[in-house]
Amino acid sequence: MSKGKMKASWLSTPKFDESTNFKEFFLKDDALCNVESELAFSIFQRYTCKADCKMCYVQDEWVDDEVFANKFVPATIPPEVEFRILETFSYFDVVVTVDDLFYIKNTYPHLYDFYVRNSHLMSSSSMTDMAFIQQWGLVLNEMNFQMIYEISFSDRFLNLKDGKMSDKVLELLKIVHAKSPIQKLKFILCDAYEYGVFDQAVGQIVQWGNEQGIYIDTHDDIMQGQNKRYDDVHQETNHLQAADNSAIYQILCEVTYMQYTSMFLTISQSINANSIPFFDTMSGDKFNADTFLVKMVRAKLDTYVYYLKKIKTSCERITGNRNKYFDYFTYVSENVIVNSDFSFIPRFMLKPFARFYERLTEDGFVDTPYGLIREGVGAPVPIITLSGKPQLKIEHIPIINI
Repeated sequence: MSKGKMKASWLSTPKFDESTNFKEFFLKDDALCNVESELAFSIFQRYTCKADCKMCYVQDEWVDDEVFANKFVPATIPPEVEFRILETFSYFDVVVTVDDLFYIKNTYPHLYDFYVRNSHLMSSSSMTDMAFIQQWGLVLNEMNFQMIYEISFSDRFLNLKDGKMSDKVLELLKIVHAKSPIQKLKFILCDAYEYGVFDQAVGQIVQWGNEQGIYIDTHDDIMQGQNKRYDDVHQETNHLQAADNSAIYQILCEVTYMQYTSMFLTISQSINANSIPFFDTMSGDKFNADTFLVKMVRAKLDTYVYYLKKIKTSCERITGNRNKYFDYFTYVSENVIVNSDFSFIPRFMLKPFARFYERLTEDGFVDTPYGLIREGVGAPVPIITLSGKPQLKIEHIPIINI
C-alpha cells in the first residue's frame, strides 16, 4: 500500500457488543476477518518487548531473558527464510511490526538490519508510551515505513511532569506524522473520564489528531479489569476479562501474529514459550494459503473451546446475568465445521477488496459474483459449514457487566 490514508474500515473492528446474530457475526466478521486486517510481525520466534511501559498488560508473561536469548532469537536470517517471510507479507494488506526496535538495534543488530532492508514493506505498530519516546527517532531517521498504523498512549503517561509530557509527545507526533502518516491514535483511559470530556493532556492530542483526520480510538485499562464501555467515543471492546482481573478472552477477528515464520492468534500465544503455532510459513515449497486458512479457523475454534473451559473454572456463577461472550464461544465451538477440502469461499466471508482475496486468484481460485471458486474440482465445497446439531442449553456465567 502506498503512503497515505487507509480505509477507515481497516482501522476499526466489528462491534460484537452490537451483534444480535451469532451465525452472521462469525461468518461475516470473525471466521476469516483477521486476514483482512493487519499481520503483526516480529523477527523473534516468540514475542518480547523491553520498553517497560507501565500499562503493559502482558508484562507478567515474558519469557525469562536467558531462555529467550538461547531459544527464540534467530542467529541468522537465511535468504530462503527472508524470502518466505516476505512472500507471506504479500498476502496481507497491512503488515505491521510490533517489535521493540530500540531494543533490537542495541542488542541484536543483525536482526535490526532486517528492518532497515524491509521497513518499506511494513508499517509501525509498536509504540506505546515509553516505546514512542525510545523509537520515534529510529522511525524518523532509519526506517522507511509505509505509515504508522497505530500509536497508543495512556492518560497517566501523558499527564507525567504535570502534563508537560503531553506537550512533548504532541511536538514529536507532528514531526513523525510529516514523514510517515499516522493512521490511528489509541488512548488507554485509566483515570476518571466524563462523558465527552478528555483531560487536558489527552484532549490536546485528540484535537490535533481530529484536525489531521487521524482515526481516534480508546481502550479501558485492562490491567484494572473494569471492562468499562464508553458510549460517546469509539472503543475497542471485543474482549472480556475474568472476574479475577487476569485472563482476557477476546473475539479473534482482528490480528494474526507472525513470530519469525510461525503463526499465532493471540498476543499471549505469541509470547508463551510452550505455545504451539497453528501454522509455519516454511512448511512446503511456498506459502500455502489454503492450508493456512483451514488451520487458522481450526485454531480459532480450539481457542474458543479453551476459553470456555477457563471461564467455567475461573469465574463466579451468578444466576440471571446473561453472558453474551460465553454464549458466542459455545455456539461457534458446537456448530462450526471446517472443511479441509474446500473449493469455495463466499464473498461475505472474504471481501474482494482484501489482498488475500486477490492473491488467492493468483493461486488458482476464480473470482465470481458469489466468491472464490477453485475450478475443476467438482461441486463447490465451502470452507465452513454449520452443523445441523441443535445448540445445547447454555449456562449463563457472568464475567462482566455489559
